[in-house]
Amino acid sequence: MSSLKDISYTDIEQIIEALPETFTIADIKKKLGNRSDTLERRIERILDGDDRFFNAPGRGFHRREAFFKGFRFAVTFDSWEKSQGYLLPGHRFVPFLADTVFPSEVILMDDGVPVPRKEITLPLGQAFHYHMLLGSDNIFDFLLAESPANTGIKTHRSANEQVTLNVYDMTEFYAKNKVEDGDAIICEVADYHKGIINISLQSGDSRSVSARKTWVENFDNALTKVCERFEDYLDINEQLTWGLFYGGKALANHACSLDEYIHMSLKITIRADGDHAVLALINDYKDSTDDDHDSELAKVLSLSRGETGSLEGILKDMGNPVTLPEIDAYILDECFARESDFDAIFRRIFGSAENICVDETQQAYLYTYLEERFEDLHENYNRADDELKAPLRSEILEGIDAKLEFFRLLADTDADPEKLDKDALHRLAEIDLRLDEMLKLLNSGKYTPDQTEIEKITDMVESRLDEQQDIIDKLSESIKPR
Repeated sequence: MSSLKDISYTDIEQIIEALPETFTIADIKKKLGNRSDTLERRIERILDGDDRFFNAPGRGFHRREAFFKGFRFAVTFDSWEKSQGYLLPGHRFVPFLADTVFPSEVILMDDGVPVPRKEITLPLGQAFHYHMLLGSDNIFDFLLAESPANTGIKTHRSANEQVTLNVYDMTEFYAKNKVEDGDAIICEVADYHKGIINISLQSGDSRSVSARKTWVENFDNALTKVCERFEDYLDINEQLTWGLFYGGKALANHACSLDEYIHMSLKITIRADGDHAVLALINDYKDSTDDDHDSELAKVLSLSRGETGSLEGILKDMGNPVTLPEIDAYILDECFARESDFDAIFRRIFGSAENICVDETQQAYLYTYLEERFEDLHENYNRADDELKAPLRSEILEGIDAKLEFFRLLADTDADPEKLDKDALHRLAEIDLRLDEMLKLLNSGKYTPDQTEIEKITDMVESRLDEQQDIIDKLSESIKPR
């Protein structure tokens, strides 16, 4: 048996390099001829945090390079990129390659020939959504490293601030493949460390919607494991990389792109914690065996969060399905329509019932809070900045109206909420949360999107609203009037 003091770091590294794609600490100890616990702890310290490997408890260590060699994934371009002949690298290739590969230095090979790159300038607001999966803490670092022309974002980060980026000149690729909206670029990792990727085109006609949904579900499940294991420790790129590993072969069929995923997922969202952005579970709907726990319907009705004494607290106490972002959206919708009738907004949100609170005192507080919010938003409303956002907000509110009408129907019947389809209620609540997040964005005066970004968001919103209506129709069929 080798003496522990005779085993150097170099010895351990040489053994690791000679081992196969998957190995365990026991394999290293065996090769070194020493099975001591002290050596095991030493090897653990060496391997801990080594980003060359995935460390899967109970499954050993897996070489990332080997896992991603030949890995195939989809990248989807938007109509603006197609019209300009561009493809922005952004976050699209980062999770599949070594972290030493700079995003815009990835080499795309089309039939063995590198795709040329070119430098363009565009507004920060337009560029942002191509990079959002880099994480808010990394996006600006990337932009500063991308070009000396971007130093202005150190002090000024408005949506109209111009930024310079290196993009792929896809003019020839798009032309020879006669690309259409809905097509996808299929990427295959040829060199993990050098960032070389072979590309080809997949027609949108051959891209199955059901396969895409299955991919989203599989990635949701994989990222759920990542969130539960690492919590907020990893950055978004590492979370995605680990999610791909946990998903394994189920995610290697290139059925869905990352851009499509982040808009389709109803379980995973981007959450900012100070300057650190992470992927997080939108909500946890695990069943409880606690007899005092709220029913499934109560969970749906209790989406508002807050403390007693606030508007949020009152809404929660009322068991009302209206959230604060929805209330703000209703008020801003009235502002855009040049209306200023507070009572009309109140009826639109809460219906025609006169007494909706537990007592007159609570109702008086509710009126007071809402009037203060109404006056504040009216006084600070900026019509110019809201022109592009207002129609989409109004479209979401039509869906909210349908949701509220459904719950009023439920309240006016003898239907037992516990007998309603729990999966459908879960789905309805998940959609509600996603639309809620979208309303927060649209309500913010700091968010000033351009037409291209609004069109992207609109596609996602309309898909969610269609699904919501299908669920409401299904649930309504099972409700019998009194």
